[in-house]
Amino acid sequence: MSVSKTITETVSATGKAASAVIGTTQSTPATAAAPQPVQRPYGKIVLTLENCLLPEVKLDQTPSQNDGLDRETETDLRILGCELIQTAGILLKLPQVAMATGQVLFQRFFYSKSFVRHSMEATAMSCICLASKIEEAPRRIRDVINVFHHIKQVRSQNFVGKTQSYSKLYLLLKATLSAQSFRVQKKQTKQNKKIQIKHTKTKNGLNRTKQNKIHL
Repeated sequence: MSVSKTITETVSATGKAASAVIGTTQSTPATAAAPQPVQRPYGKIVLTLENCLLPEVKLDQTPSQNDGLDRETETDLRILGCELIQTAGILLKLPQVAMATGQVLFQRFFYSKSFVRHSMEATAMSCICLASKIEEAPRRIRDVINVFHHIKQVRSQNFVGKTQSYSKLYLLLKATLSAQSFRVQKKQTKQNKKIQIKHTKTKNGLNRTKQNKIHL
């Protein structure tokens, strides 16, 4: 009898110890699984029209409208130019980023220049040529001229073929492309300088306000 009592006592003691160990293992992940979230300070991004690149005066009254072109015709020319850039980019196998960059260059150029004084097709051709260089996917001038000449032939349904090298038409298109590319690039550099000056002014203003707060 004493032997059986000792066996039962040892069995019950081991069962209690095992249950105690299981209870502790189950309770430990509950306490470890509830850590407090770490609050990290992040900067806020505020998008407003107070610091836009084009003021409302330029958006309302464009140079084309000052030269007598109505708003609907100007909008149609802008849409047609962007469609030309998109079609030419697809034929030239350019990435979509390059086509979007060319369209941005086209729109920004005609917010400072007029459709009456500058050719829409030559500007679109120069914009996609510059955009291909900006996005590191350059295309030859000859390829760009042939693509735009092909698009013009398809739209007019007058198929003549590619422009022959050193022909009068090719030399004329090449001269207009290089001249218009220079104008677009010059205007773009001026706008970039204005943006840099504006950013430096805002940064200097923010630094001054921070310094004033520190002194206070």
